[in-house]
Amino acid sequence: MSSSNALKAMWPALMRLNFLESVPVVRCPVYFFVGRHDYNSPWQLTEAYYLAVNAPAGKRLVWFENSAHDLFFDEPRRLEQEILKIVGKNHQP
Repeated sequence: MSSSNALKAMWPALMRLNFLESVPVVRCPVYFFVGRHDYNSPWQLTEAYYLAVNAPAGKRLVWFENSAHDLFFDEPRRLEQEILKIVGKNHQP
């Protein structure tokens, strides 16, 4: 099954999904990487969830001001830097 066929099959359920209701608490550190110009996953929804979710281990919203949906194409170096910050912060020798 191609990814477009899979998406068509999942679309009705995906449109009913509400993370604010189904995942109100995340018990591990959670990071949101958000492209300011993303219209596939609107940043407004991500920001609303970030503000509402209870994340006792910590949460962080990282804005990519010059990106849309594909951060790895739009700002690959910045994405790499942000991931390395997280890995370094959470690495325990």
